[in-house]
Amino acid sequence: MVHPFKGLRAAADGLYLPAPPQTMIEMFGGSAEDYLPTVEVEPAIQKEFALFADLDTQWNVSFAGPVGLKYEVVKELAELYDLPFDRLLLDDIRVMESAALQRMRTTAQERG
Repeated sequence: MVHPFKGLRAAADGLYLPAPPQTMIEMFGGSAEDYLPTVEVEPAIQKEFALFADLDTQWNVSFAGPVGLKYEVVKELAELYDLPFDRLLLDDIRVMESAALQRMRTTAQERG
């Protein structure tokens, strides 16, 4: 079975897309969520993605911004999601973590 790393990357990237500028919202109306794309999460990775999304408050942060997840929390959350805490899960989390970090760094650079 080929694991859907591409889907993991896209889902994690979508989770960290920046909100549009307030001036755009004021000009065209609506809310920030109206301008963000819908991210489709494949059924095969829904639990893994939900676990990753719940790790949102578990980033190690330096003066330069987020640098990686606090992996000591992953095992406990995996149990809540009935996911085996194994190499495949850690690989999935690392793929999403990498995509999220890349998105956060790109966003920070664009904002100056």
